[in-house]
Amino acid sequence: MIPQLAYILCAGEGTRLIPITEYIPKCLLPVVDKPMVCYVFDELRCIGIKKFIVNLFVHFREIRDNLEAYAKKNKIQIIFLQEKRILGTGGAIKNALNYLNEPFFLVNCDFIPSGFSFKNMVKAHKTGATLALRPKKSYETYNPVGVKRKYVCRVENIFGCGGRDYVFLGVHILTSDILKFLDKRLKIFDIFNGLYKNAFLNKEKISAYIQNDYWFSADPGTLKGYLQTNFKMLELKKLKSYISKRSKIGDSKIGDKSIICDNVVICDNAKISNSIILSDSYIKSDIVIKDSIVLGNPDRDLINSVYVHGRIRNF
Repeated sequence: MIPQLAYILCAGEGTRLIPITEYIPKCLLPVVDKPMVCYVFDELRCIGIKKFIVNLFVHFREIRDNLEAYAKKNKIQIIFLQEKRILGTGGAIKNALNYLNEPFFLVNCDFIPSGFSFKNMVKAHKTGATLALRPKKSYETYNPVGVKRKYVCRVENIFGCGGRDYVFLGVHILTSDILKFLDKRLKIFDIFNGLYKNAFLNKEKISAYIQNDYWFSADPGTLKGYLQTNFKMLELKKLKSYISKRSKIGDSKIGDKSIICDNVVICDNAKISNSIILSDSYIKSDIVIKDSIVLGNPDRDLINSVYVHGRIRNF
């Protein structure tokens, strides 16, 4: 049976995306044409989920206001839990225990579900917890999850041994029964150390759902990965570029792999390619932008900041 509740984790500070996340919450960063967290909401709504929990920390008012509008438009319920300090994934669950009396999805806000099957994950859910995984590529440096006979037997540097290496996707299914293994001493802790390790040591089986064909390997939580995620989404949508109808483009060249967000002004003779121009950016004439993320300013009184080849510069 498909869970009727989903808990979306939106409390992260997005430190690897600074300076962008100093102004725009990570979960609201656009991926082509909508905030990344809305991809998660949309897919979960498609399988019938109408009740959600969202935890908040930084930018909590902006996130809450945007998601309240989304909830009203799509006729869903969202319970907001504001954290006074970041509690970690395990602490966030502990903070929400009063609402977790039924099976639920737990999903990172930056998970891109295009090509992922929540329904098939439900079919693989046979125990108190199920983790969504994909095969690990040889060059990837993520801490692997070991799987043997469809069960998690290892989380690197945390518990267990053996098994074949996979990458965790940031999606769980949990039942209320598994929550008895939450660390009772701590308030701030991650789910692997403070729940799954305890469950594993108590011989509790943790199921693995492996989606071999999941193709989103970019990490949108980094500047480079955020660029790559947008380019992947353009490819999926069969678009060469995307320009918001709410932006004004002069006589400029907008090349392939360009994403122009809302309320952007681009003057004449600019050249843009392989780049994301975030909302409220003002691009002067004769400027060339390539392989960049441009962070705009709604007051038009600051110079745009640009991420280029791993560095931040102003222009």
